[in-house]
Amino acid sequence: MLDKILQLEEFSEEDKNLLEILMRCHAKASVLNNNISTVTFVNAARGSGNIYQSIIAGISCMGGVHAPVLQARDLIFNQDINVEALKEAIEKGFKVPGFGNSFYKDKIDPSFQEFDDAITYTAQHEKLTRHEDVIEEVKGKKIYPNAAGYTALMADILKLPPGQEVWLVLAPRLASWISIF
Repeated sequence: MLDKILQLEEFSEEDKNLLEILMRCHAKASVLNNNISTVTFVNAARGSGNIYQSIIAGISCMGGVHAPVLQARDLIFNQDINVEALKEAIEKGFKVPGFGNSFYKDKIDPSFQEFDDAITYTAQHEKLTRHEDVIEEVKGKKIYPNAAGYTALMADILKLPPGQEVWLVLAPRLASWISIF
């Protein structure tokens, strides 16, 4: 069904493979990490016993602080990097969407390692790396891309219309959530 929505015949085999890897990574993360959307889904399911209400609850907490894919895509992939402005914002406490992880502070989330290993051939990887380097320079430590950053990268490769990025997160999470129910 996802291939019908995305019309995958328009994409290269490498990009199709990358999308499959991202889907697996999101599915793994939704089971292995106690992220807010999964925890919300589970608690709503326990409290209501209604899968539809539980899915709505899980989806409702995505975006903004949790899974800011649209914000990450806009900042990293839709704008030319203004290094000085980014440095200044980070120094003032700005958290760059698409970077940092609540569960893995000193490494890439293991659920997304396969995707990180696979993206090096993409032009988008260079943009992600430039932001990562600026963050490291200002913070004095490495802050790794997170699920939102990787998803934004994939959305940019697929040239999804703005606002459609969430489907790349939601499709694999829904499958995981339903399996939990």
